[in-house]
Amino acid sequence: MDKRIIVWVGALLNNGHGKFLFLKRVKGSSWAGGQWQLPGGKMEWGESVMDTLNREINEETEGKIINPAFLGVYTMQINSNGSNFHAVMLVYKGNYSGKGINMSEDHDGYAWMSLKEAIGVDLMEGLGKFIKSHIE
Repeated sequence: MDKRIIVWVGALLNNGHGKFLFLKRVKGSSWAGGQWQLPGGKMEWGESVMDTLNREINEETEGKIINPAFLGVYTMQINSNGSNFHAVMLVYKGNYSGKGINMSEDHDGYAWMSLKEAIGVDLMEGLGKFIKSHIE
């Protein structure tokens, strides 16, 4: 089996009312199917972390992150399509400014939740533990 390391950049986007955006992955996804995740995605060749963050947020929300602040890192293992991935997840927190949410082929739902609400849903591997460590 092929082994790869990927860098994923995502954000806890605050809507200004204590709620954060979570996206639900389609059930048939090759990884984290049916689970909730933060907006974000894989870093592309030659991108900086901030380029990745801004591109992914714009693709998934038609908006942007205001005053991004680095929160931390967590890792997860993904087995997808015959490959094992060690994903390094870089998470930022900031305010959201934008028009709406884009539903890509990877997602079939979204919700604005408090962090306490979010830990009660089916989050992708490692995200719940990461969020619990950042609830103030």
